Amino acid sequence: MEKSLLVALVAVLISLVAVGLVITKLPVELPPLEIPAELKALPARISAIEASLEKKIEGPIYGGTSLGFVIEFENGKRLYISGDTGLMADMKFIIGDYYKPDIALLTCGGVFTMDMEAAAFATTLINPEKVGCMHYGTFPILDGWTGDPLKPNVTKFVKLVNQYRAEGKTRAVPLEILPGDTINLDGVKIEWLGHENFLITTVKGTKILVDTWFEGNPGCPEKYKNVDVLEGIYLLLLTHLHLDHFSPDEFSRIVKKHDPIVIVEWESGEYLRATYPEVKKMIVANKGGVLDRRVIENFLGIQAPEMEGIKVILVAASHTSSPPFKLWRES
Repeated sequence: MEKSLLVALVAVLISLVAVGLVITKLPVELPPLEIPAELKALPARISAIEASLEKKIEGPIYGGTSLGFVIEFENGKRLYISGDTGLMADMKFIIGDYYKPDIALLTCGGVFTMDMEAAAFATTLINPEKVGCMHYGTFPILDGWTGDPLKPNVTKFVKLVNQYRAEGKTRAVPLEILPGDTINLDGVKIEWLGHENFLITTVKGTKILVDTWFEGNPGCPEKYKNVDVLEGIYLLLLTHLHLDHFSPDEFSRIVKKHDPIVIVEWESGEYLRATYPEVKKMIVANKGGVLDRRVIENFLGIQAPEMEGIKVILVAASHTSSPPFKLWRES
C-alpha cells in the first residue's frame, strides 16, 4: 500500500510540474526525468511517465474555454448560440430563466458536444420558442451523418423535441434546417453556413459572423467556400479556437478585409493579439459580459452606431479551447 501511494504521489508531482511549465511558458522542452531504481522496480507504469516527458510541446496550448452567446437584437428578440458544449445547469438557471432566448441553436452531434438526445433534453431547460441543431452530420462520427454533410439528418432530434413538447416539458418548436438555410427572427436573418458557422444580418443591417471555418468545412455551402465573398462583416464572434471552428488563414483574411470587432474569450484573445497583428479592434471579455454600444465605444475608443439596440452577452459553454499546436515525440 505504501509503495503504491508513493508511485501515485510521484506521478501527480510529475504531472503538476509538466502542466506548470506548459502554462507558464511555451514553447518548452521538458527536462529528462530520472526515476530512482527502487521506484522502477515497483509494479507501476513508471516507464510510461518517462516516455511522456520525452515529448516536446510547441504552443500555445491553453486557450481558455469555449463560449456561448446570447445576442439581443434591435427588435428585442434574443438568439442563443450554445457554442460547443455538453449539458449544464446554466442552461436552466441562466440561459432559460434569466435570458429567455426566443431561438436556441444547440450543438447536437455528440462525441465532442451534446448528442441529439441531450440537446433535445436541453430544450426542457432553456424553453425557447424555437430550437435548431448545429455541429452535427459534418463527419461520419457525428450524429446525423448521411454521407452528405450538406444534407445531415436531424429527424431524431426533431422527434425527441416534439415528444417533450407533447408532454408539456418545453414550448420549443424544432427547426429542420440545412446548411445554407436562413432562419427569420422577426426581421433578423440567421444563415447557417454549416457546422457552427453563422452569418447574421440584424434588422438594421449590421452583419455578425460566428466562427471562421469555411474552405475545409464539409458542411459549408459552395458559395461561401471562398471567404472573400463575404461583405460588410462588422462583428466577428469566436466561440473557441479548435480547428473545426477557427481557420488561421481565413481568420486573417476576414480581419484584413473587414476590420471587424472581434469578440472572444480572454485567453484566446491574448493568443490572437500576439499572433495576428492585423487585428485592430478586439474585445477580450469573459462569461457574463454584456457588450453593447456604450461598452464597445468606451472599450475601443470608437463610434459604433451599428451597435445601437444590439447586445452581445457571453455565456458559459462546457468545452475547451486550444489554438493550433504540435505535439510530437522526439527521436
